[in-house]
Amino acid sequence: MKFKGRTTYKYTPEPNRRILQLHYKLKKWQSAMLIQMRTGKIGLRDYLWKKKVPDFNHPGCECGEGRQTVEHILLKCRDFNDLRKGLFNSKRQTDSRAILSNPKLATKAIKFMEQTQLLGQFRMCEAA
Repeated sequence: MKFKGRTTYKYTPEPNRRILQLHYKLKKWQSAMLIQMRTGKIGLRDYLWKKKVPDFNHPGCECGEGRQTVEHILLKCRDFNDLRKGLFNSKRQTDSRAILSNPKLATKAIKFMEQTQLLGQFRMCEAA
């Protein structure tokens, strides 16, 4: 049990008001996605497999190069290289903490994750 909340701790060791700045001007669904990305509790294979969701028999990404986690999708998954380059202006981001803790980069990460269409629960949000 001592590992509970470790993903959140990675991004924010101490709760502070700066976290609120990340959510400023975001729509509710975007804020929800950011929270899920920062906690790791999001509808990607790794989390769904850990929670024993039916039809998720392994945590691996479809690219075959690692577990399908937020960090893998944001930084490493070759299936989204072009999308990643387009959104992050071809600057190679190497730290998910830096991305998800910076308001401008976090907004780009939300857009990136939305465009991957990996998260079914957010597919209708932009249209609404």
